[in-house]
Amino acid sequence: MPYNVTIDDISPLITYKGQWADAFNSTVDIFTGRYLGRTFHTTQVNGDQAFFQFNGTAVYVFGAKRGNHGNYTVQIDDEIPRQYDGFAPTQPDGTDGIYQAPICVRTNLANGLHRVTLTNNGQLNQPYFDIDFVTWTSNDEVYANKTYDDGQFNYAPPDAWGNTSVYVEDYYGRTEHLTNRGGASASIEFNGTGVYLYGGTLENHGAFTIELDDHPPVVLNGSTNGYHYQVPLYYADGLGPGSHKLTVTNTDNGKYLDIDYITVVQPPPTSTSPALSGRNNVPMIAGIVCGVIAMLALSASAIWYLLLRKKKRPESIDLIGEEIKPYGEAPPARHGSSGAGILRNNKQILRHDHPWTNNVTRDGTSTYSESTSTYTDDVAPMQSHGSSSIASIPQAQIHVSTQLLSPKRRATVIRTTGTRGERLDQELRATRMQVPGRAQDWGPLSDTSDNEATEMLPPDYHQVNFC
Repeated sequence: MPYNVTIDDISPLITYKGQWADAFNSTVDIFTGRYLGRTFHTTQVNGDQAFFQFNGTAVYVFGAKRGNHGNYTVQIDDEIPRQYDGFAPTQPDGTDGIYQAPICVRTNLANGLHRVTLTNNGQLNQPYFDIDFVTWTSNDEVYANKTYDDGQFNYAPPDAWGNTSVYVEDYYGRTEHLTNRGGASASIEFNGTGVYLYGGTLENHGAFTIELDDHPPVVLNGSTNGYHYQVPLYYADGLGPGSHKLTVTNTDNGKYLDIDYITVVQPPPTSTSPALSGRNNVPMIAGIVCGVIAMLALSASAIWYLLLRKKKRPESIDLIGEEIKPYGEAPPARHGSSGAGILRNNKQILRHDHPWTNNVTRDGTSTYSESTSTYTDDVAPMQSHGSSSIASIPQAQIHVSTQLLSPKRRATVIRTTGTRGERLDQELRATRMQVPGRAQDWGPLSDTSDNEATEMLPPDYHQVNFC
């Protein structure tokens, strides 16, 4: 079943090129609270770009349309860029434009890896363009998901990693691992078709690489304006079933990298049971053979007994003399209505489907700073309507950081609910927000700002720009 993956604008999975400002919790803009999680990336320089990659069949980019916003272009893969207007007038209630608006919607894409590039093309008096968050639809089959906490990673060298900070209370299980030593790495092996890595971001975080199996490293950046926790640092799906290895390496000596947990996507079980393969067949086959032999022996004994009785029956009665009745007269035959005593019970089988979810909360303060994150990708394609591979959430909760110095007001990028651990989390899906007519969204983000209007995605479909 298809599912949606949502990442906020501060995720390292989105790369910003140019003079973008990370406007998390900005005090300059009185409408900051209208954005998801009170954070957005904005630019007023023509030619500034943002791009990301994903595996799936549909993509939705959300941002604001305001009075000082102008034109922008969207390019998907190698298609010709299309231009759209980001302007919206002041609303009747005095609000400057509309927020969490779908500024780019594209569906019915071939299932596989896609690259989206957004470019500011504003005018002199309308130079601004901003990005709030991104959602895409993955076509992978999902049965369950499994969470591995940071304590299940292998860390090298061990003395380069700490396991506490001033922010540890915000992390899954209230545990984290962090390092500021260049070359320090953490690795984990898992079984599944997709993986999501979660961690923390802050100004003093830096560049890191991700290696999945034998694929080339992917370079990402965990530096953000303000503190965010349980952020999706990396994602990959369409991996194919079986064992995989994920390795995270800090490449910025003196800058921090922290690890919270991973969520592993597991496909539906196959029709062939593992118990019927390999050496387990030997005792099972032996048991079946023994059972058949025993049944044949019992059948032979029963037949022999019946034949023996048949032989002896003529000798049990003297046909010439008086019949011998050692037990007296037999009781009279009893008669009843036809079919008496027949009863059939109908049993109803109830099926319970438990969807799962993860939610997002975040707050905090910050100032503008330039983002320098980068992202590349290369992973084996998944099979469905087409092929797919790595891109950057889902029943392992697709739930998909650590913390460090300089206490800042906190802003949650992702918050999960329900019980977790190294187990299946089907029961966590019951509370997932659903948008009518759209696929089930299992994360990783949901809005937690004070503005109730932000719970509707999108707020106004008349403002949709189909890319």
